[in-house]
Amino acid sequence: MNPTVGKIFAAYPPKLRKRLLAVRQMIFDVAKRTEGVGKLQETLKWGEPAYVTAATGSGSTIRNRCIVFDESERVPAAELKICIGMALTYHQKRARDWNATS
Repeated sequence: MNPTVGKIFAAYPPKLRKRLLAVRQMIFDVAKRTEGVGKLQETLKWGEPAYVTAATGSGSTIRNRCIVFDESERVPAAELKICIGMALTYHQKRARDWNATS
């Protein structure tokens, strides 16, 4: 974990931190399993943890896409993985779509 990002996670209340770290791990897991994504760069954008496909440029930054869950509810993992995968391959798909219409 990027030490600067680690400080942000450490500042969250323990229950919330645990859930956010699980989402963080999910982002890395989806990236690892998704063809063409490559290694993610973990950084801060506007003081929030952000995940960038810097090596390949395949996707848009994952930071604050405003998927909201209630703190007490289960995180919908299957659905969230789909959203993460779509973000991590956004530019790949746009390029493929652009080439198909050209």
